[in-house]
Amino acid sequence: YGHHTSVAFCVRRYVKLILGFLAAYIICFVGSCIFGPTPKEVYGGGIRGILAALIDVLGLSDLYSTPTLVGTWWYMSLAVILIFIFPLLVAAWRKIGWILVILLMTVPYFFGWEITEYARWLGTAGMGILFADMEIFEKIKTWMLKQSIFVRVMIKIAVTALWIPAVIFYNTSFIEKIRIPADGILSVFAVVFSYVVLSDFPGLNKILVFLGKHSMNIFLIHTFIRVKWFDGYIYTAYKNMWLIAIMLLLHALILSIVLEWLKKITGYNKLCDRIIQRISRHFKASR
Repeated sequence: YGHHTSVAFCVRRYVKLILGFLAAYIICFVGSCIFGPTPKEVYGGGIRGILAALIDVLGLSDLYSTPTLVGTWWYMSLAVILIFIFPLLVAAWRKIGWILVILLMTVPYFFGWEITEYARWLGTAGMGILFADMEIFEKIKTWMLKQSIFVRVMIKIAVTALWIPAVIFYNTSFIEKIRIPADGILSVFAVVFSYVVLSDFPGLNKILVFLGKHSMNIFLIHTFIRVKWFDGYIYTAYKNMWLIAIMLLLHALILSIVLEWLKKITGYNKLCDRIIQRISRHFKASR
């Protein structure tokens, strides 16, 4: 990335992120006015409350330790940070390659840094750059297609056999000592598992693609749903934890579908596209 290209990338990605977040924010804002606690109770009143709400809308509340309407929105600050450091990480990858991934996974431990959510996912970001640049997932899929049915089946069984204990081990207390590399490795393994095992099931594949299209909305609003009314009826009506999880997913998915429908009929999506296109034209013209 050159300087101009890096700035253009960061601005476009940030604006696109916030435009996607804004619709979910509005839904949760209105819902908070109905179910409480109200936005005023969360942010406070006056200028301070308005500024806190603005910081939350910009996805920076966790970074600045200001009030947020929904606790899960700490992720927005992480996403913003990753967007703005991504060109630096890519430049470092092209200079030092694998050493970057090793540094991202180990430096916080060497310096005794607190493993915050920001430091925790740096290793995963490094692994993502490595696998994307080297097209490793695509190469795995291409190689799999060249194998016989017997070999493919055996590989699927082996990957599944490794995936199950990996997930179990990931949830042990020991994993906290190696949280950064564990997150990076398991994230990659999850994609490999999806590529090698899940993607060959046509029905399941379509379901996962559909859920993927709504994944951002589901993540942004699921905590709001759980906190606002799950305590009132889901936890008392359904005792099984898997059933509770499924009901939470269904509620968030339905709300996401409604949200996307509203964005379409109100012209919100077209407005977002025009904003992104205008930003792109601006940076092209300023070269």
